[in-house]
This record gives sequence, structure tokens and C-alpha cells, in this order.
Amino acid sequence: MANETAPTLYRFIINPTAGKHRSDLTELAIEKRFATLGAHRYEIHRTERPGHATEIARAIGERDGSSAVIFACGGDGTVNEVVNGLAGTGAVLGVLPCGTGNDFVRTVYGMRDPVAILDRLGSESYRSVDAARFNDRLFVNVASLGFDTIVGLKAKAMVAKAPWIGGVSYLFAAIAGLSGKHHFPMELDLEVQSKDGATERVLRKESFTLMAVCNGAYYGGGFHPAPEADASDGLLDLCVVRKLGVFRILALIPKYAGGTHMGNPAVSMYKVRKGTIRRVDEPLAVNCDGESSYEDSIGFEVLPGAIRLAVF
Repeated sequence: MANETAPTLYRFIINPTAGKHRSDLTELAIEKRFATLGAHRYEIHRTERPGHATEIARAIGERDGSSAVIFACGGDGTVNEVVNGLAGTGAVLGVLPCGTGNDFVRTVYGMRDPVAILDRLGSESYRSVDAARFNDRLFVNVASLGFDTIVGLKAKAMVAKAPWIGGVSYLFAAIAGLSGKHHFPMELDLEVQSKDGATERVLRKESFTLMAVCNGAYYGGGFHPAPEADASDGLLDLCVVRKLGVFRILALIPKYAGGTHMGNPAVSMYKVRKGTIRRVDEPLAVNCDGESSYEDSIGFEVLPGAIRLAVF
């Protein structure tokens, strides 16, 4: 993207409910930074409801196009909403990590301090990263199904009651989730790239403990399902964990968190271009970039280079 003109406009979309309600501090930091960047124009927008960041990003992208960097100021859910708004407009994505997990920036940025990122405004570079289509939405980090999705729902409930708990909520929720259902029947139909570059079809139908469709390498507050994920390689990394009992799940959790689970006989890793995941009985619990839903069938595919990203 080196031949493209660098953006000159900075637009910040702040989720006031993200993280530990740090939106006021974020806004003050932005205003302080732009007091010394007189040549650069900026706007601050606050979201008021779920989906509002998508609406704001779309309006800005259609108005300002490639002249604007649109910053998602929040967690992975805010990033997801902004991506779904700016896609196709030419606007550039930026991230100020102010949420609970902030997992996408672990993959694409060398830092996760929003003030440090603000300090580098005006000297950023730009590169293309992949996105993925997940039914009728886009995602840029991870879509997961099964046990970890149930854990995510429990973690969100914990944070709602005790915001100070932060990313540790995922670990507590994982332990709590072991007392409930932890295996789920699904049917997979995948277009996989083999090690020699050939494409093959993989069909599986069995009970799984979890799956993670990964563009980024981290999710769930730092869990590391796809250590080899590259958000710019034109492929998705699919991590599949077959049905496990409670004690084997307990043994796997620290390895899954640390990215040392590859090679475990219960774990399969695929490089995937697209695929379909179908329910066998009850609807599938799905978490896509931090947002949960229940689906009967999930179609996904990688969209190579779909997003232009500001890098710090």
C-alpha cells in the first residue's frame, strides 16, 4: 500500500462501556495529544448502543474515505463493529486498546498502551490485513464455538457484576464452565490448504469440546489458540479440540492459554480458506470477536487484504 496517500484525518469512536469505563481518560488523552498536532484534524464520537460503532464508522468512511483513520477505542467487540462499518469505504482502521481483552492488537501491534499509540500519531505506517466473513458479518480476530464460547458468556457476566476483575474473568469462567456441558456435536466441511500448498476438502462429524477460527493469534483475554496465525497470509487457522473429559480439559487449559497445545493428540490444526460448521442437534453457541450468538449453521471464508491498518 506504499503508493497510497497517507490519511490526514483522525476519527475516534469511543465505547464508553469498554474495559473499566476508561472512556473519559481516553478522551482526555486524545485531546491532550492533538493539542500538539495542530496540522491534523480529529473528531471524537461516543457510542450509545450496541451496533452504533458500525453506524458511525460507515458514515465517516463514506464521507472521508481513504483520508481518514478510524480508531476503535474499546475492546475486540468495538474493533469488530468498526471493521463492519468501514469495510469497503477506503478508510483505515486504527485501534486504541481500551477494553477487557484487547486481543486483536496482540497480533498486529507491538504495543497495547493507548497513550503510547497516541504519542506515535503522525508517524504510523500502513499495511493490509485479512478479514474473514462469518455468515453475514466480518471479523478480524477470532470466531469460536463450544466450551470457550460458554466460558466467554460466563466471563462477560462476571465483568458486568465486577468490572475490576478484567481479563482474569476468563480463567475463573473456564473453571466454572467445567460443571456444565463441555462437548458439542458439530459437522465440519472445510477447504484446507495442505503443507505443499494444495487444496483439499476435510469432512468431520463428531463431538468437539471447542473450535476457534483464527485470523489473529489470541482471544479470551490472552488465550493463544493459533500460535502460527498471521493476519496477512490469506488463510485462517482453525483449531479443533475433540471431545474431552473434565480432567483432560483441566490439563489442556494452561497449554491452550500458553500456545503450547499444538501436537496434543486431541488437537487438530488446519490452514483454511473457507468452510461450513453445522449443528447436529441444538444451536451452536458462537463468539465472534467478543460478541456472542446462537447459530444453526456457520459459513466462513478469508478475505485477503480486506482491511488497511494503521500500525504503530
